[in-house]
Amino acid sequence: MADGHAVFRALVAGGYYASGALAGLGLCSTELGRPPAAWAAVFAEAAAAGIRRTVHAGEEGPAAYVTAALDELAAERIDHGVAAARDPAVVARLARDGVLLTACPLSNVRLGGFPSVRDVPLRLFLDAGVRFSINSDDPAYFGGYVLENYCAVQEAHGLADDDWERIARDALEGSWCGDSRKAEIRAEIDRVFAEWRAGAGSPVEG
Repeated sequence: MADGHAVFRALVAGGYYASGALAGLGLCSTELGRPPAAWAAVFAEAAAAGIRRTVHAGEEGPAAYVTAALDELAAERIDHGVAAARDPAVVARLARDGVLLTACPLSNVRLGGFPSVRDVPLRLFLDAGVRFSINSDDPAYFGGYVLENYCAVQEAHGLADDDWERIARDALEGSWCGDSRKAEIRAEIDRVFAEWRAGAGSPVEG
């Protein structure tokens, strides 16, 4: 933890956040035996400096780690977060506060968190109003780049066009893009889904 804090301070002093070269501070790697509170000091310093914050929580760790990341580290985004599905109160909080989860389905299966992509609780999150994006984690290690993750999700869950539009919009709104870039992407989402619904087919079939 001390080494990580020293690196963070060096990056701040070097102007990497001020210049926009770095977008935020993230906590990553295994959660086993490493509760979020261990990094409270560095995350408090980042929050005070107005630096965005994301925390790897609720993949190998319990749903309580998601709560701890929000309460003790002031996380704005939760990386993975799928263990939240095991606690209805955590699910309700994520939905209420619009917190984005960066779901990595193939990684979840590869690490033994779920027996298959069908068991990853994406349908539960959709029904509960929890925002999530679909990501690849470390693709060479976990067996799939972003496209493979999208395909695996569709094959496992059979999502409808409305589901995919919701995922796209929620991922955008929960992202750290600036307002002008969000407006551009929002317009692109509008255009793509309007074209498909006008008769070109289905985004999940193309």
